[in-house]
Amino acid sequence: MLGILRFLRDNVYSNRVKLDDNYVELGAGVSGGVVTAIDGGSCIISDGGCWIVSKIKIASVRYDAGKRVSSSCFKRDFYYSIVKKGSNFIHSLPDVKPFFNVRELGEVPAIIMRLMEFRTALDLLDSLPRGSILLIDGLLEAETPEQEAVIRELLLRLLGMLLMVRVLLVL
Repeated sequence: MLGILRFLRDNVYSNRVKLDDNYVELGAGVSGGVVTAIDGGSCIISDGGCWIVSKIKIASVRYDAGKRVSSSCFKRDFYYSIVKKGSNFIHSLPDVKPFFNVRELGEVPAIIMRLMEFRTALDLLDSLPRGSILLIDGLLEAETPEQEAVIRELLLRLLGMLLMVRVLLVL
């Protein structure tokens, strides 16, 4: 086991890009306001080849003038399962259409996680005060028709709030 950990340390962690190379400072003009961040994670718990059980977490946190606003934090975690039958998918989320254009079934939990991140952003938009910053980890890029619909709605609502909310995409 130690040999595997040394291998990973030497071949993965030593090749990390320095934080300074990818760090973008918000600047002095945005200090003191409300900042809300949304992020998610997914992991596969069990993989049977034609089925997967995974856990997905989505969370948001809000800071106002540098202090965490605990009443506005959101966290959702749930187990997700998907089965591939021929060219069809059956999965455990009734409000999500099971359409995935993937090579590997293991890609689906991350697609569901991104969809839930976008939905969380939509849910939080109405609660953002004027001049807020909304941080979304990743690109506004759709991998499924359902993600595209949610991103479109998010962008349309943001256009309507253009003077009220600035959106920063953290890559």
